[in-house]
Amino acid sequence: MAIRGEEAKNRFLNLLRDPVLLLIILLIFAALAIFIVYPLFRVFAVSMTDKEGGFDLSAYSHAFSNRYLRQGFFNSLLVAGLTAIFGMLVGYLFAYTLNRTDIPLK
Repeated sequence: MAIRGEEAKNRFLNLLRDPVLLLIILLIFAALAIFIVYPLFRVFAVSMTDKEGGFDLSAYSHAFSNRYLRQGFFNSLLVAGLTAIFGMLVGYLFAYTLNRTDIPLK
């Protein structure tokens, strides 16, 4: 049974009317902001400043001019991309199996 757009919107609004659930959702978003978004922002902000506090990209030019750092960066991107693709394929196979077949212990 598919949920249509209007029905999904109504379900979402009904969920947000529950004060406990709304508080939990807000706490989760606050935790994400404090522990993930803010540190990432600070790392990028500090990496783009020099010792006096001015704008400077010399750290990035050094990182990309160094062969070993550049190779490590691209290897990390490759591993992240392949992991994402593999995870999506496995997730799709599990979702398809659970949704479209009549397997036991479902």
